[in-house]
Amino acid sequence: MTYLSSLKRRLCRSTAKLTAYIPKITTQLFTLLYARVTLATSLQDSGQFTSSNATQT
Repeated sequence: MTYLSSLKRRLCRSTAKLTAYIPKITTQLFTLLYARVTLATSLQDSGQFTSSNATQT
């Protein structure tokens, strides 16, 4: 019984640690994706601006 209870405690602790880490990892991934998207859009916008300027002049 004591062995099983200790196993349960260990499992609970590990799951608690995992659940604590999951949001951190997800937020990091989302921020990375957001940064990539914003970079891509800003690059596209700058390219469009240069092309529009070239066509205007």
